This record gives sequence, C-alpha cells and structure tokens, in this order.
Amino acid sequence: MKRERIFCFPFLLVLSLSACGGSAPTSGDPIGSDDLPLREKDDNYQAFYELVPYSFADSNGDRIGDLKGVEDKLGYLADLNYTGIWMTPIFPSPTYHKYDATDYFNIDPQFGNLEDFDSLVTKAHEKGIKVILDLAVNHTSNSHEWFKKCCQAWVDEDTSNYYYSFYNIQERSAGGAWHSVPGSSKYAYEGQFWSGMPDLNLQDVLDNPDGNLANELKRIFQFWLGDHNVDGFRLDAVTSYFTSSKDKNLEFMTWLNNECKAINDDCYLVGEGSWSGNSSENRTYQDSGVDSFFNFMNQSAAELYSIPSAILARDASKLAKGMSQQWKTASNGIPANFIGNHDTVRLVGPTGGRSNALAAKFGHTLLGILPGAIFNYYGDETGQSVPINGNEDPDKRLHVEWGDSYVTNDPPGSCTYDKEATYPYGTVKAQLADPDSIVSHVKKVNLLRKQFPEIARGTTALIDEKEMEDDTVIAVISKKTETSEIYLVINPSTTKSYQYNFAHLEGYKPVAELSVSGKSTAKSGTLFLEPGALVVLAKS
Repeated sequence: MKRERIFCFPFLLVLSLSACGGSAPTSGDPIGSDDLPLREKDDNYQAFYELVPYSFADSNGDRIGDLKGVEDKLGYLADLNYTGIWMTPIFPSPTYHKYDATDYFNIDPQFGNLEDFDSLVTKAHEKGIKVILDLAVNHTSNSHEWFKKCCQAWVDEDTSNYYYSFYNIQERSAGGAWHSVPGSSKYAYEGQFWSGMPDLNLQDVLDNPDGNLANELKRIFQFWLGDHNVDGFRLDAVTSYFTSSKDKNLEFMTWLNNECKAINDDCYLVGEGSWSGNSSENRTYQDSGVDSFFNFMNQSAAELYSIPSAILARDASKLAKGMSQQWKTASNGIPANFIGNHDTVRLVGPTGGRSNALAAKFGHTLLGILPGAIFNYYGDETGQSVPINGNEDPDKRLHVEWGDSYVTNDPPGSCTYDKEATYPYGTVKAQLADPDSIVSHVKKVNLLRKQFPEIARGTTALIDEKEMEDDTVIAVISKKTETSEIYLVINPSTTKSYQYNFAHLEGYKPVAELSVSGKSTAKSGTLFLEPGALVVLAKS
C-alpha cells in the first residue's frame, strides 16, 4: 500500500481524500447517538477486569480486600461495561498473593469462605459478568498436605504411598532449583521459582491419566467449574510445567484442556504463555485447545507494532499491523491482549500517561479495539501508576483509591511512595462524577465493544493510511466478520485535530465516535477528527 503524505496550508479549507491539522476548521454535525443498540454475544471475546483480591476492596474494615468487597463493587464494574473478571488466586495460602496454595478446595479466610464465593459468582452472572480464577498447578505451597505427605513417603521410601509421585523428587544433592527434602539429605525436590513453591510431578499425570495426582487435579477442575459455576481459569506459569520442554508443556495443556472442557465445554482457558511478543511458542501451545495465551507485545515500545509504539510514533497504521499479528499468533484460538498486569507494568507507563490523562485515555481506546478478549488491570481505569521508585511485585499491586470505606492496605513489602504521583488523577468516586475522567472514558470504550461485536471478533485489514505534514499517520482499519464489516478511523495524535475525507468508502457513514478531547464530527463526507479520535463507520 502506498502511503499518501498530506501537507496542510492555511488557505485550504478542505482537502479531497485528505486530512489536516493545526488551524483547519473542525466543525461538523454530531456523530451517532447515545442509544445505539447493544449487540452483545455470550462467548469468550469479552472485556475482562483483572483484580488482586488482597488489594481490591475491603468490606469489613480489616483493610484486607475480600470477596464481599468484590461483590459490592460488581455494580461499578458492570457500569463500566466490563463483561468478565479474573481474580488472582483465592485459595488458602501463607502469602498475600496466594500463588502457593495449601488447599485447592477452599477460600483463604482472609478473603471469606465458599458461601461468599458462591454469592459473588451468582451476582456476577446476574450482571452479565463472567468469573475466571487464577489456577497454579505447576506448583503448590511447601505447606500443602500433599507435599508434606510426599516428602515423608520419600523419607520412609514408601513407594506405595498415595502421595509418593506427586512432586519432582530425586536422589541428588540440593543446588540451584533443587532443595533438600525436609528430614533427608539424600533427596531433593524441584522448585523452579523458590523453595516455598515445590513443583508438581506433571509427568505422572501424562504417564498415569487415571493416577492419583491426575485424579486430584480433575477434582479441582470439577469443584470450581462444575460445583461452583466458575467460567474458566487463567493458567499460571504454563511455560514452566516442564522446564525447557515445549512438547511436554503442549501435551499437559492438551490433557488439562480436555478435562476442563469435558466438564464445561464453554469454559474459557487463558494461559500466561510466553513473555516474548508474538512468539512461536504461543502458536505451538494453541494446538492444545486452550482458548488463549496472553500477548505480551503491547507492553513495550520496542515492539514495532505495539500500542506504545503506535502512540510514540503517532502512527495508527502500526496498530492495524499489530492486530493482524495478534490474529496470526492466536492461530485457531482467541487473542488475549493487555497492557499491564500484576507481574509487569500499569497502562499509564508504556502509554506515556503518568502525567498526561489524554495519553492514558488513548491507551485505553487502543486496547479496547484490539481483537479477541482484552484484559484491564485493576486501577488502570483510574490512571493509577506503579511508584517511580518501586519495581517489586507488591509495588505493582497497590490498593485502589476508591474515595470510600473500601480502601485496603498495600501488600506486605511494598515501597514507600509519593501518593499524589502514584494516584495522579484522583479517586474512583471523583472520577465517576467527571464525564471527562479516565474512568468515564473507559466506560465508553467498553460500551463500543458491546455495540460493535466486529471490534473483538472481526479479522483486520489496513484500508487506508494518511501521513500528515508532522508525520502523524491516520489509519482506517477494517473489522470484518462473516456477516458484517465496520471501519475504524483513528487519529493517533492526542494533541492535534485533523480532517479526513471518507467519501471513497462508498456506502459507509459515521455511526459512533470516541475522542480523548472534545467530540469528533462529520459533514459532507469529511470527518473532523479531534485528538485521539476513534470514529466507527458502518454501512448506511
């Protein structure tokens, strides 16, 4: 495709098939209406909201987040048009983050109990919100009864013990990822992350699909998917199931997928996947049947077609190319896109939104129009940031500034930080009252996904790109399903307005718009694009 470079001159009012910035006229008729019909689909191409229960919302005054707090905030999430939540682990555990379970069949008392959980799931489903749980089966806590009994069986050399094969234990010395079995200097167990997280022997599951460990894992799947109506799992550490063996990882994930889908064939499974961008490893794992693997590409401006690179270069065509890559990487699955999560960054960092609300809003716009399922990290909808001086895990999981009694303490081990710089755009309560806030903008972004299912589900094509005199590149992106097609016109500048003539897109008219500043308009085949504009064109 040949890129057309457009220069704007003060004495020209309208350029055919072009765009202008600076002092060009920016007035036209309003686009769309406030009552566009919702065209929601009950599938897994949803707008998910990831939350860390410990840090999210406290309902009982102990300053630790809990399930009742999550339930009480479901109205807020539904009002922001989220259609799914992903909760990081809620099982009993000695840590605040709970990725080291001591019991897969219960709720950590800090968060509540099974009755609280069932109530939360019921209320979420009533509001059209799916619930997926974080499930770590690569490892458990070293306080888990399985591990204690397995270690004792090895010390006793009792190979007939029910738990004997549950963990990776060998006759060898400790060192590196191997740690001495309690009570023995003869044996060591594998714990790739640390000694407190012993690795389960997943090879035993493959060798003995009706064996003891396999049956315990099946019980876990049935308990949550079948007995407690969970809609799916986020699968932690899938690349570590078998250290340095993609083939074994694929084999185990295929088993896991088949077992979960036998319980609920509509359940949604999303794997943590490879931390590299559009990796061949994730494409390999899609053959397991697992629905999605997270695309880590959009965290870094170093990735050529990421959201940060599109914002930095003011080039919307990069986003179209990135979308095509996301579909390719997902292969026969569902793309799973995010910018920040509990292990990485927050949205305001890579988008340049720490001190620029318009950039933060635009980051949400671009995330919202990506294909597949999207994942917002809690607090990102308010512009919350990771402290400048903090880069440890607890610093990425700070409390939400609600502006009410539901505020929690920060996780243990978090740094001392500048509160004003970390929460620069005010509380949730204040932002809900401001129609121009980041929270209000996110509500509109998620609403567009409900109004136009083509955004999440349509294949992508770059239809047109226009380069301005300041090197900003406006792009027109097609989103096409088997039954419909829409065009998205994007102005990637968050500071300048431009014109774009869409008359050559015959049969299409502007039906909705979303800008980070002001409202884009249209007249006589020309769009007047405000900063950070997204205009939806549909067939008239």
